[in-house]
Amino acid sequence: SYTEGYTYNVIFPYNSDLRLSMILDRIILQADDDRVVLVFRTNTIPEHFSFLRRQTVQIVTDTWKGYKVPLSAVRIVDGVQGVYVLEGYIVEFRRIVPMREIDGYFICRENSGSKDDADMLKLYDHIIINGKNLYSGKIIS
Repeated sequence: SYTEGYTYNVIFPYNSDLRLSMILDRIILQADDDRVVLVFRTNTIPEHFSFLRRQTVQIVTDTWKGYKVPLSAVRIVDGVQGVYVLEGYIVEFRRIVPMREIDGYFICRENSGSKDDADMLKLYDHIIINGKNLYSGKIIS
């Protein structure tokens, strides 16, 4: 899933979570081994960088920006995928647009604030994770 010549964000967790943009220079494969060596290069080295010969890195291959919604909270109402939220004491249904499923969660598209997104999940909505007989307008005491 890596491509030579592409730029990746590389995080150095033991260097104060330093994040550097680096180019994948070479991929070294061995015929009799399932391990791979990735050789990155960069022209940027910040001050106080730890040049330990061996250190842990994290390579960011994908980033998603959106709302993290537990799969257990997702419902289908009238053919529309969404979640129930609590507005004060009243239950409301909010539409979601999942972009990715990761570890028991959906990453859902953010609400743009436009009129078309008026019925969508909003930042800071209080999602109801589980419950029975939920419907829009139900009063919770």
